[in-house]
Amino acid sequence: EMNVGSSRADICMINGKSMVFEIKTEYDTYARLSKQLYDYEQVFEYVCIVVPECQIDSVISLIGENIGIIFYKQNRLGNIKFYEYRSPIYSKNINPVTQLRALTKTELRKMINPTYNSKTEIIENIISNHSQEEINDTFKEYFKSKYQDKWLYIYSNKNVLHSLDYQWFFKNNLSISSVYK
Repeated sequence: EMNVGSSRADICMINGKSMVFEIKTEYDTYARLSKQLYDYEQVFEYVCIVVPECQIDSVISLIGENIGIIFYKQNRLGNIKFYEYRSPIYSKNINPVTQLRALTKTELRKMINPTYNSKTEIIENIISNHSQEEINDTFKEYFKSKYQDKWLYIYSNKNVLHSLDYQWFFKNNLSISSVYK
């Protein structure tokens, strides 16, 4: 999860490209969806929504054509499978200021001379001295490096972890043996 604007992204992926996934179950409402997608399109290159198969028609009428759709369904054995209904299209709404606001003041100071006092001053300096493409590349590299160790921990233990525990272990980084006794 990651704070993006006034929304909280469910899953983010940065691996050469930046992608965000908003998950909606059959129990969720779509009341905030347009605001969430608006926030995500300003920060990530690709945006996808993940919905149950029965919600595809409902969600199509609520989202733009650039938003990817992944649906899931449960098979007769109870396993959940995911399928791509529509691929996402590169966002034309990426906003470097919004990307930089997703970083903390300390994180921003690592990008430039730390003599500026306020986060706003730091962002203004970065915006005036770097292109949108440079900021996007730096944003992706920063988040990739920030979370790489946590991701590698989850990935290297994927055969031991219960899938419902991925997020918990990602946040807490505790020894698996101390939790699963």
